[in-house]
Amino acid sequence: MPLHHSNSSPSALTQSDVREVLQYVPIFSGKTFVVTLDGKGLPDMVMAEILLDLISLQRIGVQLVIAYSGDAKEALLDWAADVELKLSEATAESVQAVLSRGQAALVNHEGELAFNEELVQLALNVGAHKILHLGQLADYPVEWEGALKLASAQSALSSIAEMSHWVLEAVSKGVQRVHLLDGTMPGCLSRELFSNEGVGVMIYRDSYQGIRALSEEDIPELLAIIGRSIRAQDLLPRNYEEIETNLADYFVMAIDGNVVGSVALHAYEGGIAELACLFVKESHKGLGYGNELVKFAEREAQNRGVRRLFALSTGAGGFFERQLGYKPMPLEEVPASRRTKLELSGRDSLALIKDLTTH
Repeated sequence: MPLHHSNSSPSALTQSDVREVLQYVPIFSGKTFVVTLDGKGLPDMVMAEILLDLISLQRIGVQLVIAYSGDAKEALLDWAADVELKLSEATAESVQAVLSRGQAALVNHEGELAFNEELVQLALNVGAHKILHLGQLADYPVEWEGALKLASAQSALSSIAEMSHWVLEAVSKGVQRVHLLDGTMPGCLSRELFSNEGVGVMIYRDSYQGIRALSEEDIPELLAIIGRSIRAQDLLPRNYEEIETNLADYFVMAIDGNVVGSVALHAYEGGIAELACLFVKESHKGLGYGNELVKFAEREAQNRGVRRLFALSTGAGGFFERQLGYKPMPLEEVPASRRTKLELSGRDSLALIKDLTTH
């Protein structure tokens, strides 16, 4: 997840934001998170806000292990009392007993690094689903790349070699996800955990983001997210039955299990197919997902023996031409059955085409 350095406070939650937050509640409930606090340089007010976020996690059923280094124990206990976080000091051996009482376990781990071998072993021993490291990451000369699968994380983390070894060790040995957060950013913890995009860097070992075939269970969600574009006539109207009949034509991009985009391939005779239903949710635009969906559809089309791929667009012609190498196509060359539908729809669409045999 891209790391932004900002001192601005999060804007007020919209209805969409609330839904995005709520979708994570059943996912997180019952899981164990290890939160490591690099207390050096984290202002008191920031630390207090982090503790408030930890309370929210505790209230939705997350089991918390809070690991600190140095002499931050007294301050942490004082803050926890002020914000009414259920917290108990523990040793690595007694963590499970503390968690079973419904309290967060406060553990001191020694060492110069806040993220070290001791922390990794602690996370593995308690079966942690996540490790969240909060520190002054702005000080590291890293080319941050957002959500990184384990296989590609090594090069991205190479400039923080002293930490990267243990980050990768944790993920490779069973911790599902490690999040590296700039602890000085207001609201960084909640903004990272309760949104698809977040504000830090996540290294993961399981499926986080991908494009897959549409399933029948996905159809209501797909119709819901493309509804506004259909009403605005940016997309051709579709109903449940039409999509179900042509289920194999549709693909969706999912992030953390949530559908955020779609694309479809409709084949015609003569080795030509249409790239259709290209959509990315408003909250996820500007991140390159539209490009990824088109590239995926092109590969899938080639696998299906398609030689030429065309698209009909009312407003994205520039995107297809400049970024994807499509060229204008006379409407007369659109397959007859599709051209008839276009004429009946009354949409003023631009036709574009790409020769897949040369790519």
